[in-house]
Amino acid sequence: MNTKRILQLRLRKAIISNRFGKAETSGYDLLLLIKQLLEVDFEILHIRQDLYLSLIAMFRHYNGSDPERFLKKVDFSSYKQKTYFGERYLYIWSRDFNRVENDYLLELLLSR
Repeated sequence: MNTKRILQLRLRKAIISNRFGKAETSGYDLLLLIKQLLEVDFEILHIRQDLYLSLIAMFRHYNGSDPERFLKKVDFSSYKQKTYFGERYLYIWSRDFNRVENDYLLELLLSR
């Protein structure tokens, strides 16, 4: 599983816990998760920029008239990685089940 997806899942779980008053994560830790997520996005953006600059440098030395015939646009949405495959199950001890609100459990299960 990639780093960005792991951070997104941690953030979602922390937000749900805080929303239902079961704050397992402090506000500072939430901000750190958001910062890490933004750093991952920035790194991806930086890598894409480097690739485009390399492409421009290559085509600067190309004598042909149409460099677009060497390029292919890729739709990355089709490469979306599923986090979990197949069906998943959750077991909750009855003692814990009785302590937690149903809305919290439902929100937690739907977020996965």
